[in-house]
Amino acid sequence: MNIQKNNHAAHTKIEIENVLPTEIEKRSFEIITEELEQEGIVLPEIQAPITKRCIHTSADFDYAENLVFSEGAVEHAMDAIRRGTPIVTDTQMGKAGINKRKLAEFGSEVYCFMSDEERQQQRQMVRPGRQQVWTRQRHLAGM
Repeated sequence: MNIQKNNHAAHTKIEIENVLPTEIEKRSFEIITEELEQEGIVLPEIQAPITKRCIHTSADFDYAENLVFSEGAVEHAMDAIRRGTPIVTDTQMGKAGINKRKLAEFGSEVYCFMSDEERQQQRQMVRPGRQQVWTRQRHLAGM
């Protein structure tokens, strides 16, 4: 789709291009890779997709040097996903960023109990921190 607009005062022409989200994401990751290479930053291969995803979602290149992984953390997480272990997050944004279709291929799901009405009532009554509420809900769900 191309839209042209004539502004008599500035005589400008605006063109709008219809680009698919997957194309935007692909180009974003290409740019991130190029930027990291220009800075001489080499990410460990197994951690690179995660670090690049953090940069992509936040536009913060500091993740390339500040994100720390525990020994074997990525491998353990991947193994847990392959076993169908559910993912629990404390933000709807985190939940939205997880590919549910891919996760379902492993027999798993992603949960966020933070905007769950029952959790809202619990927080109002007891006022525990977010961590305690969703950890308790995780336990109650048998995870």
